[in-house]
Amino acid sequence: MTTKTPNIPAPATGRSRPRAIVILDIAIAIVFSLVGLIFMLALASYYADQFLLPVFGIFTKILAVGSWFAGTALFIFFEVRGRWAFYWPLVGIVAMFAFYYLVLFIASRVAA
Repeated sequence: MTTKTPNIPAPATGRSRPRAIVILDIAIAIVFSLVGLIFMLALASYYADQFLLPVFGIFTKILAVGSWFAGTALFIFFEVRGRWAFYWPLVGIVAMFAFYYLVLFIASRVAA
């Protein structure tokens, strides 16, 4: 029997980003997230009510809110993990408008 403890390697710490870059990443993501919040509220309050069939307005509201939450949640998730995260709220904004135009296209086909 040996009295020596096994050599356990230290966990990989990875490269740490400079503090100024982290602050810039967070600031840009917060601005994108706030802009996305404004777009989400506009889609959910005004544009979603323009459909002739109310079910498409409900789908638009659900998808707009879900896109904003998903973009903001992925920003938080990637930032906590120490990765670049500023683009996730922007992806949420793009998904929001893509879903809006998809629902608009489907509603126009149903109404025709």
